[in-house]
Amino acid sequence: MMKYLIMVLMVLLAGCATGGTSPQQQELADAYYNLGNAHMRLGEHSRAVRAYQRSLEIIPDHYEASCNLASAWSTQGNYRNALRQIESLLEADPEHTQLLNTAAWLNLQLGKAETALALYRQAHQADPGDLEIRQGIVKVLMDLGRFEQARSEALALVEYGGAEKPHLLLLFEIDVHLEHERSAEWLQEAWKRFPGDVEIAEPLFQYYAEARRAAPASEVLAGLIDQGKTAEAAQFMEGYADQSLAEKIQEALPEDMRSAVLEELTQ
Repeated sequence: MMKYLIMVLMVLLAGCATGGTSPQQQELADAYYNLGNAHMRLGEHSRAVRAYQRSLEIIPDHYEASCNLASAWSTQGNYRNALRQIESLLEADPEHTQLLNTAAWLNLQLGKAETALALYRQAHQADPGDLEIRQGIVKVLMDLGRFEQARSEALALVEYGGAEKPHLLLLFEIDVHLEHERSAEWLQEAWKRFPGDVEIAEPLFQYYAEARRAAPASEVLAGLIDQGKTAEAAQFMEGYADQSLAEKIQEALPEDMRSAVLEELTQ
C-alpha cells in the first residue's frame, strides 16, 4: 500500500505545473480518504484524522474527506476542530441543512446554546419540513429554560409531524417543568400509540407509582410483559415502588404475569 501511494505521489508531483485536479491527484486523495475510513471502522481515530488531512492537502475541496475529518475529530471529543471543519464547508454551502444541523450540535457540545439555536433556526428556514431540526430547536429552548417557547414549538412539531413518540415525550418533559397538572396525558397518549415501549413505560410507571395508583401501574407492567419484556417490568417494580405499593401492583396483575415478575425479582 505504501509503495503504491509513493508511486502515485511521484506522478502527482510531476504533473503539478499543469494546474487543476489531475486524475492522479484524485486517485491519491481518494486513497487517503478510503484509508481514513478504514481507520475509522477500526476505531483508530487519530490515524483517521491524519489520513483525511493528507487527502485534503492534495485536494482541499474533497467534500467527503472534509466531512469525515469533522466526524473523526468529533469522535475524539475535539469539537472545536470539528466545528472549524464544518464551518469551512458552510462557507461554500451556507444553506446545507445537515451541515447547519451538525454545526448546531457541535456548538451545544461547546456550551454555546444561543449560537446552536440560531443555527437550528437558519436550518429550519432552509428546510421547514426537517423534523430533526425542529426537534433540535425544542431541545435547545429547553436547555435555555425557555419552556413556554419550547412548548409552542413542540405543539407545532406535533401538528406538522404527527403525534410520534419523541414529540410526545418532549411535550411531557416540558409540561413537567411547567408544572402542568395534565402533563401525564402526553405519556398516556404515547402509550396508546406505542404499547410496550420501554422508553414510554418507564416515566409512565413512575408517574402512577408516585401517585400511588396501583391499577394503572400494573397495566403498564402488563403491557411490557405482553411484549416479552418481563425483566424490564421487574426492574420498574424494584426501582420505583415501595413494598406496600409493590404488593398492590402485583395483586392487580394476572396470576401468570405476577409469577413471572416475582421470578425475575428473586433471581
